[in-house]
Amino acid sequence: MKQSVMTISWLVYLCALISLLCPAHSDSVTECSGFPRENYIKQLYVVSEQSNVKLKCDTSNSGGGYFLWQSSTTGAKYSGIYTEDDSNNKYAKEGEGADSSLVLGKVTKEMTGFYCCKTYSANFITQSVSMVYAVLVLPDNFKPSLRASPEGAVDENAQVTLTCENPPEAKLSDSIVPTIEWKLPRSLTPPSPPTSEYTYNAKGVINDKEFQCALKYQLTAGPREFLSNPVSGSVKFGPTMLDARSTDNSEAVVVELGKARTIDCVFAGNPKIDPKDTSFYWTKVPLLSKEGEEEVLDQCATENSLSPVESIKADLDVELVPTSSSNGSTTTFSLTIKNFEKNDAGCYTCHFGQLERSFNVIDMYVP
Repeated sequence: MKQSVMTISWLVYLCALISLLCPAHSDSVTECSGFPRENYIKQLYVVSEQSNVKLKCDTSNSGGGYFLWQSSTTGAKYSGIYTEDDSNNKYAKEGEGADSSLVLGKVTKEMTGFYCCKTYSANFITQSVSMVYAVLVLPDNFKPSLRASPEGAVDENAQVTLTCENPPEAKLSDSIVPTIEWKLPRSLTPPSPPTSEYTYNAKGVINDKEFQCALKYQLTAGPREFLSNPVSGSVKFGPTMLDARSTDNSEAVVVELGKARTIDCVFAGNPKIDPKDTSFYWTKVPLLSKEGEEEVLDQCATENSLSPVESIKADLDVELVPTSSSNGSTTTFSLTIKNFEKNDAGCYTCHFGQLERSFNVIDMYVP
């Protein structure tokens, strides 16, 4: 008799397990394919490919019995049995030990979707959806794309439109999409509410300032934010002399005999000034005096018909060496006077278009 009871018990268990795995009634696990509904989603996981995700099924209200996981994307089912008082009776699932969790190992893009856990009471009468998780698998080094239209340098006050492109793989469903957040220079105000496009009027103050957008997911196990590629503001302006970065010319440039001295003229422009621009050049007016008069100590501030203007070129005088270089948006034109002698004194001027800067270079021992 005892053996018959045990046989019947095992038959009941077997029939129950078959009905769990292959349900025929309408209130079955196939309902999971009808998700998501935001109020059912326990958590959103946004992860990179090849990472591991562990989903926990809440069995606290079921009284011990069975659980079943299903993927709404692939339809795959993972089932087992649990008891509240004896963890050793649990059936292990793929890649997981004796608990009601589901581990997704080394996830791929194809595993993006919704995973629901259904719990059943021990007598198989009560059935309910306990947990729904959303899993979004993104490529490694994922970032949204930010582009500007028009691209490159634009005229002052021109309208520039930035578009933050939300790629299809960043969207889990029509209702679960990331929000867009704009990272802008301080002088600009982000749109409210946030949109995928942002238009601004180009001003010189945004030159070399970076723009970025970010995709943010709200229902995550931890905050996740994905920054786009940076786009730099670029407004055209003509060559400008940067007085503060050029050699000071408010007083004479005093050089000791036999020493070397470099004087700089620094310019900014957008597009950037080419260091090899042939429209830039140096000139020198020697420090001379009229017959019968004292030597003129500031050749830059006087007219002296006996002092011709000399053009300085690298191949004409090895002691006067013009060079040029660029750094970011600035270009520096330099002139180095090697082994300074008395006849090197005079007025040196850099010329670039209509821009000029003169330097009164004198011997430090001039009385």
